[in-house]
Amino acid sequence: MNVLQRLGGSIGTAVLAVVLQRALISAHHPLTPAGVAGAYSTAFWWSLGITALAVVPSIVLLRAERDARRRPSAPFAETPAVEPIGA
Repeated sequence: MNVLQRLGGSIGTAVLAVVLQRALISAHHPLTPAGVAGAYSTAFWWSLGITALAVVPSIVLLRAERDARRRPSAPFAETPAVEPIGA
């Protein structure tokens, strides 16, 4: 699990760095203090959107896990006795 968290964090950081870099060089955000603030604002909203998309499957998985824990587990079906070969 730790490896997946580290990998996901690295990929997420790389994606947001690319979003910030593209926002900094776009014509919408010139290299002025206000333009740089606008580029960081764009990266922030992208991170908020990505987080919102990640929350949806998390909620679905949590509900499925909760429902699975509430259901009583079925006892193992009795297996018929098998005679050994050559007996």
